[in-house]
Amino acid sequence: MEQHPKTTVAIFPSPHVLSFSISETGAVELGNFEGKYLQVVLDNLSMDYKFVFPKEKQYGKLLPNGSWNGMIGMLQRGEADLAFTYLTVTEERAKVVNFSTVYTMDACIFVYSATLLSFLIQPIKEPMILTFKELSKAVQRGTHKATFYNFSIPFLLNSEDEDLNILGEIVIRNNWFVHSPKGGSFAYVKYHSIQASNRNPGKLVYSNHKDLYMSEETLYVSPMAFAYGKNFCCPTTLNSIILRLSAAGLYDKFSEIAH
Repeated sequence: MEQHPKTTVAIFPSPHVLSFSISETGAVELGNFEGKYLQVVLDNLSMDYKFVFPKEKQYGKLLPNGSWNGMIGMLQRGEADLAFTYLTVTEERAKVVNFSTVYTMDACIFVYSATLLSFLIQPIKEPMILTFKELSKAVQRGTHKATFYNFSIPFLLNSEDEDLNILGEIVIRNNWFVHSPKGGSFAYVKYHSIQASNRNPGKLVYSNHKDLYMSEETLYVSPMAFAYGKNFCCPTTLNSIILRLSAAGLYDKFSEIAH
């Protein structure tokens, strides 16, 4: 019988989104809502696979020399066949990798604390920042810092709103980017320090903290999909599986249970 090589799957374990562990028996265990969904997809693909991880701990960022890091870079260099973990489909990424059928949509919001806590005085509450335009104005005044994922910047720079263009330029100039391992923590969400976040993971991390505000307004809505390289064996089968699971509402069920 012909032996087929294992499919190399790049994943990026992220707090509250996808966990990876190895049991005492040596079995790989995927957890959290994205991990459970990935396991179902891999089971339905019925193929041998192994996991690899991006050494830079990045989803995928375009570098000045035209190459990519993170999971996108692994696909570009042929180090992985398939990549998954909350990957946003962008025009830039689609130039170097292929994307599957979209399995969910998410929106970009921002999270921050408008309350200064002190042991000596009562908490100080300031007027709420409710929109990205108001956020930009606060950043321009120099009273607030705003941290974004790198793939969000084109949405700011290409906006018809000049204040959002300015916000994007300030973020780039100050290198106010989320370093992925810290994105699911409170490293960037502090008094006068605001983080842009995808809504679904943001709810898991921040919704139980009454001193934090999550914006209702969204900067954009983005599609999420598997990414794959030129050597991936089964894009048609993968897309068929995603469509069946979407019809069954499985991803939404995993997400709702997590919340």
